[in-house]
Amino acid sequence: MNLPSYRKLAVPILCIMAVCCIAGCTEPAGYEIFIRQGDTAGTGRYDFRLDMSDSLSAYDIAFFTRTDNDSLFSVPLDIRLISPSGKEYRESVHIPASGFRARSGFSAEYRGDYRTGAVPAEYGIWMLQVTIPGQDRLHGLRGLGLSVRKDKRIE
Repeated sequence: MNLPSYRKLAVPILCIMAVCCIAGCTEPAGYEIFIRQGDTAGTGRYDFRLDMSDSLSAYDIAFFTRTDNDSLFSVPLDIRLISPSGKEYRESVHIPASGFRARSGFSAEYRGDYRTGAVPAEYGIWMLQVTIPGQDRLHGLRGLGLSVRKDKRIE
C-alpha cells in the first residue's frame, strides 16, 4: 500500500504527542510567588493563595525577599492564615539575618523556612496574609516571596 508520506508519519507523531502530553501534564512539585512592595495596594499586606488540597502530600513553605541595602538584618513577619473553612491562625516569625543567601551588585537575597513537612489541618486553598512590622524602616526592601514545595508522604 502506497500511503502519502505525511500519512506514514501520522502514527509515530501521534504516539510521540501522546507520550509528551502524559509526561507534560503532571503537576509541578512546587511554585514561587513574589509580590513587590508597591503591589500591596497601600495596605502593606502581602496576600498569598496557598494550595494545600493534595491530601497525599506534605508541604515545605519558605519566605524569600531581596533588599537594596548593604547591611544584613532580620525581616519580621506577622502572619495570618485563613483555612478553607474560615478558621484563622496568627503568629509572628522572622527571616533571620542568617537567612542571607547571596549578594549581587547592591542587592541581597534572604530566604527563611516557614514550615517543613507541613500537613494541613484542612485540605484546600488557604489564604496566607503577611505584614512586615516596621517595613518603612527596612530600607530597600523590594517585596516578599513565598516558595511552596509539595512532597508525597508515605502513609
